[in-house]
Amino acid sequence: MDLVRREQQIALLERLLDDVVRGEARGVRVTGGSGTGKSALLDALARRAGDRGALVLTARACPAEARLPLGVAGQLLSAVPGGGAEAAPDDPAALHAPLRDLAAGRPVVVLVDDAQHTDEASARCLLYLCGRLASAGILLALADARWPPHTPPLAELLGHPRLVPVVPARRTRRTTAWRSGPNASWRRSSTPTRPRPVPPPSCARCCTRGRHRGPAGGAN
Repeated sequence: MDLVRREQQIALLERLLDDVVRGEARGVRVTGGSGTGKSALLDALARRAGDRGALVLTARACPAEARLPLGVAGQLLSAVPGGGAEAAPDDPAALHAPLRDLAAGRPVVVLVDDAQHTDEASARCLLYLCGRLASAGILLALADARWPPHTPPLAELLGHPRLVPVVPARRTRRTTAWRSGPNASWRRSSTPTRPRPVPPPSCARCCTRGRHRGPAGGAN
C-alpha cells in the first residue's frame, strides 16, 4: 500500500526516530481499522531507521500464535545473538535486558505489527519494556486494529501513556469513469461520480430541444 495522504503520520514517525538517534527513547502506537495503512507506516519507519543505522527488530503477531508463550518476543529476540536462549515465559524482563544492552551501542527500533494478537507473555514483556523506555533508549512501535477488544495485559500495553497515538488517514474512495472521444481512456476520480439520467429512446430528440412529449404526443 502506498503512503498517499499519510505525510503527517510519516513526519511524526521521523521526528520520533530523530529523538531515538540522539539517544532518547520513544514509543508509538499506530491504530486503525483493516486496510488503513498501519503496516505500510511500520514498513516506512523500518526503512528510514535502517537508513539511519539503527538496528531494526520486527515481529508480526497472528491469531494462530496468540496462545504461544513468548511468540512475539521470540520473533524479536531471534535477531539478537543469544537473546532468546534463556528466555522464560514468566520473566517480564526477558525482552528488556538484551535490548537495553544493544541500545548502548546503536539505536534500536522495535516494531510489532498486528499487536492485537500478541500472546500474554509477550505482552507482559513489551509492557515491562514500555515502562522502562527511558533507560533503554529504544523506539517501540506497535500497530494494532481496534478489534477484537483487548484484555489485560495487552489492553494496558496499548493504552500506555508513553505510546504516542498515530491514526492513519482513511483511504480515499475511488471510482472509475469512462472518458469518450478519439483517445478514449480510463481516468481515476477521487470522489464517486453520479451518473446522469438517460432519457428513453422515444423522447431523446425532444429532450435535447428542451421539451418532452407526453404519452399522447403533446408537448409538456
